[in-house]
Amino acid sequence: MSLAYCAQMVKDADEDRFLSVMAAKPELRAVLFPLYAFNVEVSKAAWASNEPLLCQMRLQYLRDLVASIFAGDALPDMPLAKPLADVVRHGGAPQQQLFELIDARHWDVERSGFENAAHFSRYLDHTAGNLMVIAARSTGASDDFEGAVRAHGFGMGLAKFLIAAPDLKAHGCVPLLDETPDVLAKLAGHALQRIKDADRQNIPGGQAAMRAGWDSQRVLKLVCRHPERVLEGRLQTSPFSRKSSLLWMSLFG
Repeated sequence: MSLAYCAQMVKDADEDRFLSVMAAKPELRAVLFPLYAFNVEVSKAAWASNEPLLCQMRLQYLRDLVASIFAGDALPDMPLAKPLADVVRHGGAPQQQLFELIDARHWDVERSGFENAAHFSRYLDHTAGNLMVIAARSTGASDDFEGAVRAHGFGMGLAKFLIAAPDLKAHGCVPLLDETPDVLAKLAGHALQRIKDADRQNIPGGQAAMRAGWDSQRVLKLVCRHPERVLEGRLQTSPFSRKSSLLWMSLFG
C-alpha cells in the first residue's frame, strides 16, 4: 500500500518521472517511486502555504525524516516513510545530497531572484541533479560516473524550470536572472553540451533513473532555436509526441 501511495503521488504530480518508471523493470519501481515521491513532497512543501514560516517548517519536517532514517530512529507515521527508508538504507544514498535537495527549496519559499548564475546552477544541481544521482546510484550506477549522470540531471532540471518559468512569475517569483533570448539560448546550449559530453561515456547501470530526462533534450533544443517560447509558455508538445519519444528511448536507448 505504501508503494502504491508513492506511485500515485508521482503520477499526480510528476508525469515525466512517472512514465519513465513505468518503462523500467518492475523490480526497479520499488526503488524509484519512493525517491520520486519524496521529491514531490519536498517540492510541495515549499508551496504549501503563503506563510513562509509554515513552508520552512514543512521542509524541516522532511529534513528531520531524513535524519531519522540515517540515525535508525523510529519513523513518523506517514505512508512515504518506510519505502523511502528501505531505498535509502539499501541503496547507499548520501545523507548530504538529500539534505541539499531539501535545503535548495528555500528559494521557492522566499520567491526572490537568484543571487547570481552560480546560485541558479547550484539550485538545479542540488534539486534535479542530486535526485538523478541518488536514483542512478540506487539502481546500479557506479559513483565513477556521477559527473555524467549529474549532467543529465542538470539538463532535466533546466528544461523543467524553463517550462515552469511563466507560472513561477505569475506566483511572484523572479525565476530568471536574464530573460533576453540570446542568454536563454546560450543557457540551454550549455546544458545540451554537458549532456553531449556525458553521453560519450558508456554508463553501466542507472539507465532507468537517467530515462527520467527523456524529454529534456527536446525542450533544450527548442529553446536554442526559439528562446522566445520560454516566456510565452510554449515549450510543451502534444502528449502523443512526448510519449512516442519515451517509447523510442526505451526501445533503443
